[in-house]
Amino acid sequence: IEKLVNLEFLDLGENQLTEVLPAEMGNLVSLQELYMENNRLQNEIPYEMGNLSNLEILQMHWNAFTGQVPDEICNLRDENGGVLEMLTVDCAGGKAAALIQCHCCTRCY
Repeated sequence: IEKLVNLEFLDLGENQLTEVLPAEMGNLVSLQELYMENNRLQNEIPYEMGNLSNLEILQMHWNAFTGQVPDEICNLRDENGGVLEMLTVDCAGGKAAALIQCHCCTRCY
């Protein structure tokens, strides 16, 4: 997947993915929209995803991520000069099994 550098849209939502999110996702530098909601992805979100400087939408809620959303991703927010307008994770204790800390999310589930 890391060789798809021209990919602009990727929807992996609701696919029952159960592994760790690979750091190589940060190589998808043309990506504008990334949907990974409602899977079973776990462990920490890789800071390499902060390389996705064209990312406008990042939906990662209803997974089992732990830790916190890396600052590198928060720096992509439009309020920080980036273009990221929507960032969702499991930071409100909703239906998710795990809870992740996020100080820059636009919506917590």
